[in-house]
Amino acid sequence: MASILLIKTSKTKLPDKAMSPPLGILSLVAYLRLHRPGKDQFRMLDLHATSDYTGSLEAITRDFRPDIIGFSSMTIEA
Repeated sequence: MASILLIKTSKTKLPDKAMSPPLGILSLVAYLRLHRPGKDQFRMLDLHATSDYTGSLEAITRDFRPDIIGFSSMTIEA
């Protein structure tokens, strides 16, 4: 069973009206759960939703110990 951590990146804090849900990550997890039922564990970290990027990333990687880490970003968020 693979442990997969998916991270929505954020370089800067955007105004609330510019925040969007991590639809790409959510779609990917839904697809994998449909086509690989029970074979993977997923965690997601949305860096827009935290003020302590480093602490959040360290905590989830220490506690979850992912085999795979994937990143998602959009040009507007760079």
